[in-house]
Amino acid sequence: MPNRYPDSKSWCVAGLGNPGREYGGTRHNLGFSVLNHLAREDGITWRYKNKFSYGIGRTHPFFLVRPLTYMNLSGQAVKQAMRERNFEIDRLLVVCDDINLPLGQLRLRVMGSHGGQKGLKSIIDSLGTEDFARLRLGVGPLPSSGDASNFVLGRFTAQERPAAKEMTARAADSIIKIINQGLETAMNSINQKTI
Repeated sequence: MPNRYPDSKSWCVAGLGNPGREYGGTRHNLGFSVLNHLAREDGITWRYKNKFSYGIGRTHPFFLVRPLTYMNLSGQAVKQAMRERNFEIDRLLVVCDDINLPLGQLRLRVMGSHGGQKGLKSIIDSLGTEDFARLRLGVGPLPSSGDASNFVLGRFTAQERPAAKEMTARAADSIIKIINQGLETAMNSINQKTI
């Protein structure tokens, strides 16, 4: 297996979350959920390294990365994966949850701050730049009486699950759109659509 991605159309897609069954289905693991959806659709088998699991696209030019370092240290895994596969920063797309967006809303940005998302902060710190694309999935609003950490580590309610499932599928479709159409064109349609 080649150790690099010479094709200029290839993307490193990092979905953020926490490893372990206890975190499955939580709001904070939406990045994992989106990548799992893509892997199932593309017939990808996950492989494992010490800091991340990965999947190589069969019908689409992407390298899927799920950090196994826990959310707050996501940058270590993403940096290692990019270095091993020789991805440049302009071919990185990070997929994560966002409590500042309402449930069901997607937002694609080509760069920007972490906005309080600790996985994004870790990646920015590890790579030394904010200049990478990110696809945020809304899980808000944060309940007025709630703690942000407990909220994102909690599971979707029965009422929220259908919207979360639909958003996950739409985010997976959006990644394919980004690969096929480019960031700017994809952004126009992705950011306009809400549930």
